[in-house]
Amino acid sequence: MPTSELALLSKPVLLRRLALAAIAALAALSYAWALGHGSLEYYYGAAVRSMSMSWHNFFFGAFDPAGTITLDKLPGAFWLQALSVSPWPAGTSPTR
Repeated sequence: MPTSELALLSKPVLLRRLALAAIAALAALSYAWALGHGSLEYYYGAAVRSMSMSWHNFFFGAFDPAGTITLDKLPGAFWLQALSVSPWPAGTSPTR
């Protein structure tokens, strides 16, 4: 009898995991469907490009090339993206 009790207890856990996997698959499919339509947020894409142009903009998370307007998020959230954009020339930037 203990095996049947264990099977009954694991069924809700299995259902939760299947539901989570279905939600994750649906989210991945919806993001992949619109992958070629540009960045998800043009505002943050432009900020990453600006952050890759100068160290001042990089550390302060500046949106504009002059470094006077900053992002509404912490700049550390975009540092990895800005570092990955900087090896490419401006005309071939992936955030374009």
